[in-house]
Amino acid sequence: MMLDRKRVGLVVLCFALMLSVTVVSAELSTSSSTSYEGGQEANDQAITVTYTFSPDGSKISNVVINFRAQQRTLLQGGTFSYTVQPGAAEINVTNAGRGEFRIDELGKNEEITFTYTVYPKNIKQESIEASSVDIQYVQNGQELTHEETITANLSSSPWYQLQEKQDQLESEQSGQAVSLGIFAGALGFGVLGLIAAGVSYRRIGSRVQDEHDTFSKELERVKSRIDSPGAERKIQDLIDKYQSDGGAPGPTPAGDQSGGSSIDDDDEDDDGGLEPPSV
Repeated sequence: MMLDRKRVGLVVLCFALMLSVTVVSAELSTSSSTSYEGGQEANDQAITVTYTFSPDGSKISNVVINFRAQQRTLLQGGTFSYTVQPGAAEINVTNAGRGEFRIDELGKNEEITFTYTVYPKNIKQESIEASSVDIQYVQNGQELTHEETITANLSSSPWYQLQEKQDQLESEQSGQAVSLGIFAGALGFGVLGLIAAGVSYRRIGSRVQDEHDTFSKELERVKSRIDSPGAERKIQDLIDKYQSDGGAPGPTPAGDQSGGSSIDDDDEDDDGGLEPPSV
């Protein structure tokens, strides 16, 4: 019987502990935001931090809140301000200095918003930890703590804007280099084509001239083997005309007395006729 009573007492104690844990598990409702306009020329690179918190459940009391700078920021103490909601709520806030504030009590459905400024030590990072928040308070008779870190985006800083302009400039220069390369390549091919055409022209001209010389020599050889003065004269006229025209002789117009007859035409020589050549 004694053992059963102990078991019942142990069960009751465990149940009471579970209830107590449920009661003290209430937390704060918080929100934060940052604003950085470092890209503007008139701006001093300041990061504006806004932080709001309120009880999530029952009221809280003996609140001590600390705002601190981080490794890469500086906190400007004289920039703190706060507002409360609802506006008519009687909330007693004390500024203890160095980013510390004390609040006597914050009731359910009441909230307080702090605004302050920090400055980045380095603007070459896209995101930095701007500030940290540490809140100590009492809720339902329990001392509780809340901590969090607030980050800021510095992607609009002058350093990143300079990097973007440099990337654009390098991209434009790269495109110009490609265009010049294409133009130079086309120009090179054009020059090579002209050179090839000139070489071909010179080769054709040289070949034609060789043929002219060969044909003229052949005519000279035939003439040297002809005994008829009339035939020799006609062959000489043919050689002269061929060399002066720069090509093979064509048909001679009618009435042309410069030697347009072929060697087969009848012609009167000193002996009264053209004798067949003895080749």
